[in-house]
Amino acid sequence: MRERAAGVNITTVYRTLELLEELGLVSHTHLSHGSPTYHAAGEDQHVHLVCRNCGSIDEVDPGIMAPVSEKLLADRNFRVDVGHVSLFGVCGDCKEEPS
Repeated sequence: MRERAAGVNITTVYRTLELLEELGLVSHTHLSHGSPTYHAAGEDQHVHLVCRNCGSIDEVDPGIMAPVSEKLLADRNFRVDVGHVSLFGVCGDCKEEPS
């Protein structure tokens, strides 16, 4: 049996999000093994920083990826979709704690 939230089947929600993405109104990013994260299409692009230890998610300006994007374009003729970039690591708070 599928989960329900206030009488709405979760499958209906994801199908609606897929339609909104096809229409260019939202975009998605995978931040882990779970469900994708959706953002309104009009939002500024950003890079997600995901802590593997505590699960916190931060956002940084996509300009941080410029050197990598330029290198991939020059070397491989590959254009990076910065709106779908997530970097995984350990945040500053967790770095100081023993694992």
